[in-house]
Amino acid sequence: MTPLALRIINDMTRPVNKRTFRDIDNLLPHFRSEFHCFEVTKIWGPLVKPLLEEMLNAEFPSVAWSFLPAERTWFEYQDNEGGRIGYMLVRKDANAWADVYAATTCGFLARRIGQLALMDELARLDPSIGWQKLEDAIFRDVMGVPVEAQLPVITSMTTVPPDQITLNLLWRIYPLLLLINTPRVVGREMHDPHQGTARHILANRKTLGIFPLQAWTEITLTTDTIDASGEQPGSTRLSGAMPLHWTRAHKRRVRGVWTLITDYWSGDGSLGIKQSRYTVVP
Repeated sequence: MTPLALRIINDMTRPVNKRTFRDIDNLLPHFRSEFHCFEVTKIWGPLVKPLLEEMLNAEFPSVAWSFLPAERTWFEYQDNEGGRIGYMLVRKDANAWADVYAATTCGFLARRIGQLALMDELARLDPSIGWQKLEDAIFRDVMGVPVEAQLPVITSMTTVPPDQITLNLLWRIYPLLLLINTPRVVGREMHDPHQGTARHILANRKTLGIFPLQAWTEITLTTDTIDASGEQPGSTRLSGAMPLHWTRAHKRRVRGVWTLITDYWSGDGSLGIKQSRYTVVP
């Protein structure tokens, strides 16, 4: 689990009158369900921003690789000032739309900032529809980010109208999806859950309604500089008996056609359950 996600979970385990997290738009129910974490700090500066500029210059996001790795996907990164930003994306209408929530350590709050078009919806659009019509077509229910929220990523942009700040946050998700969905190499490292949090959740599981914490695997997705078309690299496959584990949504060639494989659980439950956290690095 990533640091901000763990801090939110820890806050959820405290008595209601001692909680400090401000859940403005009902994010917390998604933390009580299964969600999967991606740590993207190391690619945020060197890869995400240049790739975003390519998409903005082309006036259209990547279509083929704009799908969610899981029904509930959590992206998190550390900003230049040491603060933490997290996005919770919740899949809607298959791979057509996703609800987007933004959370931050600055003010320790979260709010829903809008809906984002995914690959199925993007495939229906004409890239030549024009900038204003495009943003209206790929972003829905866009909500302004209050200046007092002071999300660290946009503190230097406080003169920009709040709605435009939100659009900037939403645009940044597209290069993240492209990089995460076109990995080069997979590396794995096993971790134990935070013992204190795990014990507290287990002891109060009926009242908290939070999924019990298990040992988890940190999976490193190594990316490279690619263009906005998202050329698919070679894949890394594993074989042999494995414990019950989750596999993220990905694309695979089926009879010569790139086909989207939705996320799924597989493996032998008798060998244990293995949960995962992904770290994306350049």
